[in-house]
Amino acid sequence: MKPWRLFSAGMLAATIVHAEPQPYQNLPDTPSDHSMVRTFFLFSCPHCREYDALLSRWGKSLPAPLSYVKTPVVVQSGESVVGAIAYYTALVTNPERIQTFSDTSYRMIQQDGYSAQDRKTYDLAARQAGYDPEQFRAHWGNPEVKRLFMQAAMLTATYNIRMTPTLTIGGRYSLSPEVVAGNVASFVQLSNAMVSKYLQE
Repeated sequence: MKPWRLFSAGMLAATIVHAEPQPYQNLPDTPSDHSMVRTFFLFSCPHCREYDALLSRWGKSLPAPLSYVKTPVVVQSGESVVGAIAYYTALVTNPERIQTFSDTSYRMIQQDGYSAQDRKTYDLAARQAGYDPEQFRAHWGNPEVKRLFMQAAMLTATYNIRMTPTLTIGGRYSLSPEVVAGNVASFVQLSNAMVSKYLQE
């Protein structure tokens, strides 16, 4: 599993999109996501960590009207629930430091041995990422965090997210690096082809 950035569609991209077997999944049309490109992730997922900063940069290059949004997977597991609340708490508390918070959380969980389902892990990650500890604790689970958490849970279920990272485009298509056996260049081409396909519909 690896990365992508945005090129024009072209013949190669079109060939990839229509390759057999179909390298993407059709989603139940979700109008509220028509202008969104999302990456679903878990802090305990090594491939999510590998893609995170790159996808954040790639997302900034998406053409209008698309916007890139990172979305934590919410399923019935402690690491998923606590990680999602932590991510949205960090986002609400200080969105300018969210990438630093994500980088720190990935490192602490995947390298330093901290638990992905322990709130204290994310309290420490926030502190190390430059957040005010009192503000972070005060925002934990506040109404806006709850709203974002419930939206992520709904989308995880609606899109039937089964692996991470998963990219969703416009609430209509989903794809994962697994479909190209983790080949970076192929996934770049496929992702850009799918963005172009969606915008041309």
